[in-house]
Amino acid sequence: HERDSICPWCVNERVFSGETVRWELLSPKDNHWFYVVNTPIRYADGRVFKQSMMLDITDRKEMEEAVQKSSEKIKQFAYSVSHDLKSPAIGIYGLAKLLRERYQDSLDEKGRTCCDHILRAAEQIASLVEQINLYISTKEMPLHPENVNPKEILQIIKEEFSVPLNVCRIRWSEPESLPEIHADRLCLLRILRNLVDNALKYGGEELSRIDILYEETDRFHVFSVMDDGIGIQEGVSNRIGGMFQRFESSKGVQGTGLGLAIVKEIAERHGGKVRIEAGERKGVAIHVFLSKEWPEKSSDEISGAGQQQSGSDRFEHMGIEKGERGD
Repeated sequence: HERDSICPWCVNERVFSGETVRWELLSPKDNHWFYVVNTPIRYADGRVFKQSMMLDITDRKEMEEAVQKSSEKIKQFAYSVSHDLKSPAIGIYGLAKLLRERYQDSLDEKGRTCCDHILRAAEQIASLVEQINLYISTKEMPLHPENVNPKEILQIIKEEFSVPLNVCRIRWSEPESLPEIHADRLCLLRILRNLVDNALKYGGEELSRIDILYEETDRFHVFSVMDDGIGIQEGVSNRIGGMFQRFESSKGVQGTGLGLAIVKEIAERHGGKVRIEAGERKGVAIHVFLSKEWPEKSSDEISGAGQQQSGSDRFEHMGIEKGERGD
């Protein structure tokens, strides 16, 4: 490289000591990116030489940079839209509520109904704004791994949903004891909260139980949320976690279509995946896999886990198949 001193990226000392070194290098000669592998070669007389293999990855780097810039623009656009939507939504809600309360005697039944529709629409917009911001933060915020006690998380969620659980007489079950896991505490809270909320929203009048299960494999912690509600349609598991994706069982229920997308994003950032099982008649089980080798991503074992206590084991009257429901 026509330098008067050793290149700052030089790894010869490490290679000649016996180490194979791999790295990416931006060449100062032509501004090309290279993937470089330097390997020591030992001769019988004790001499050590270096074998250097270089692959030009400039095109790949340029594409990665373009994707990053595009992602940043989309993120900024989403933030801008959600921010711009929030203020008018709050204003519309406040004005409609004021109109409903102060002038309800002057409004006929149709007028009061219109006010109610406006209030619900404004609430939906506000909820969508909140979920968009939550989805973006889920993708962008750095993770903070720590030792987390899942029992404490479940207690928070159970208290949070105590009113609908008690009013609808829904039986709640969870393991008597759970091991500490290494994960992001807020992310685990979001996962379980979204799944329980999903069950309550879309379980329908038939919903009578929500079961929280846990199992572990050599490589994964597996949390499952199961219910005996109305279930989901068959053959939609390949669409899990799509943004704004809603299904037949979601009709008539307020939702943004981002709940499972957030769960899927969190699971993938923890090196895992989400799998859904649906009953032929009713009920659904959602399994969330979180890698123990956190935060490295691995999915070799996902297809086999989550089966030891599947829906057919826990809910004897259900035939479980893969599927998906709600948002």
